[in-house]
Amino acid sequence: GYTIYKGYLIKMLKNIGISLYKKILYFAYLTTHNKKIMSKYTTLIEEKSNFETTYIPYGVAIAIGTLIVLTGYHLGYAPFI
Repeated sequence: GYTIYKGYLIKMLKNIGISLYKKILYFAYLTTHNKKIMSKYTTLIEEKSNFETTYIPYGVAIAIGTLIVLTGYHLGYAPFI
């Protein structure tokens, strides 16, 4: 929801795709030792360093979860005891 709100959803999906593609290229290089695959991999790593990084604030979700657990424990609900 946060990435949609901030307009970063497309960037995030693109970064996930690039990360998966990097892992596939690296695995392919390890199995074949093909120099072309390694050059694509290194080029992708250099291009990836130019992408903007988006940080998602997890503190709010952690705080809400903590309050729910503490409230459940205080009220004596079975899953929290």
